[in-house]
Amino acid sequence: MDELRVDIVADTDAPTHSSTKLRLQWLRLDPLAVSLTVLREPAHPAFVQGEWVMLRDFLRYGIEAATGDGDVRLRPGTDENVVIDLSGRPGRCSLRVPCSVVREFLDATERVVPAGAEGSEAAMDELIEQLLGREP
Repeated sequence: MDELRVDIVADTDAPTHSSTKLRLQWLRLDPLAVSLTVLREPAHPAFVQGEWVMLRDFLRYGIEAATGDGDVRLRPGTDENVVIDLSGRPGRCSLRVPCSVVREFLDATERVVPAGAEGSEAAMDELIEQLLGREP
């Protein structure tokens, strides 16, 4: 499996007539990173939308303790949620998503590339083969 993705309906402080979806995406070719994409319906220029990238480990740490840097910060919330604070244009937003969904997503990524094995020789050989367009 080269890509894992999950879409989560997030709880926000946005008006109730809008919905916010958080997409977590992980690529085998970049196993250390997870991209976070915020999609709002209906789209509105006053709502923060866009894509952020963070370390996969930080996403796991954020379930248990405050972590993050710059435009992406995470902290444990109440009721088994993790709070993801994002900064971007036009401002800031806080998303609350279930810890269980984030854990399941991270567990799935680690079944493909275990934590600590991201830079293994076998993983590097596979990446080189994929970049060259050959099957490993």
